[in-house]
Amino acid sequence: MEQYAPTQSALEIENITANTTTLSYAEAPTFTEVDKLIITVFMPIVVTVGITGNIAIIIVFLRIKPMRTSMNIYLANLALADLMYLTNAPVTIWKVFAAGDLNEDSAISLFYCKLNTFLVDVSFHVSSLTILALTLERYFVVCWPLRFKTTNVRPIAIGATLCCWGVSFVWNSRKLAFTGFKHYRNMMHEGELVDITYCTYYSTRHPGEEILHTIDASLFFVVAVTIFILYFLMISMMQKMSRTQRTLSRSFMVKHRAQHKILRMLILTVTVYILCLSPFQVINLISIHGDLHPDAAGILINLCRCLLYINSAANPFIYNVFNIKYREAFVECFCSFPGKKLSRTYTRTNELSPRRTQTMLTKMNSNKSTTSNYNNN
Repeated sequence: MEQYAPTQSALEIENITANTTTLSYAEAPTFTEVDKLIITVFMPIVVTVGITGNIAIIIVFLRIKPMRTSMNIYLANLALADLMYLTNAPVTIWKVFAAGDLNEDSAISLFYCKLNTFLVDVSFHVSSLTILALTLERYFVVCWPLRFKTTNVRPIAIGATLCCWGVSFVWNSRKLAFTGFKHYRNMMHEGELVDITYCTYYSTRHPGEEILHTIDASLFFVVAVTIFILYFLMISMMQKMSRTQRTLSRSFMVKHRAQHKILRMLILTVTVYILCLSPFQVINLISIHGDLHPDAAGILINLCRCLLYINSAANPFIYNVFNIKYREAFVECFCSFPGKKLSRTYTRTNELSPRRTQTMLTKMNSNKSTTSNYNNN
């Protein structure tokens, strides 16, 4: 997904103007100082931190049994998708940079060109579908407690994550066939004419593919709006519950506040994801239906690339900073003695069962009825 958008918009490669005796050739693209700074300083730091953090999340969820809740199944799947992106997207750029100062893809093979593009795009779509599935699960737990039985939550979460991968593999399978090398000839570089090779999705300009890519980018924004609407409804429900705290037991309110912290953490995770990916999707739409000036395209592509790496590396920090239960789980998982049994419960207070939530809603309604009868009398 990161591969084809930049090559479409950043280059109008062969720009040959004929006079009576002179030909003017387009300059071959080279790495700018900003490119070099991102590739040699920013990317290694963010990628290393992101890979370490996402692996740590997966280990914690697998090693500590109480962490295997339905919500954490989605978060572990999101960590796996981010890990898949961070281990594939930067490698191509590093290979190209190591091959020389020309910004072109002759250093990679056709097989790697296809496979890398496919895996990067799959990771993008798995992340989007996982966040949508997680949001729907939270919405039903908070707003429709009786219709979402706790005994069925984990199988649903496992099935939903498998569906995310299946849909992503099917949707991106066409790119294995249509991704390949584009060759641009007679580029001027240091006084010599050279040929430039790019790994790109070369059927993007086909009308059918333009429609598919437009749908792909548009669905991202539809999903983003849907997610924000669902979280708004959940926040409204949580605030409604908070107003009845005087009539509820202390233990129940502790669980309610823990659930509110979990919701706040998830909202931040989703917000970071949407803010980091929205510029890339906008550039993608512009590259399909219009043209960008090469200088502006280079700056925007660098910015989008940085945001994509930040998004894939940010989630482990969000979980640990905004939720003490995750910090405790990380400490016990990585700081405990070898062979020590990890049995501490971290997440029981984070979950509100449908039965307890419905009891609270019943109390809210009964309080309203009592107040109404009192006023009438």
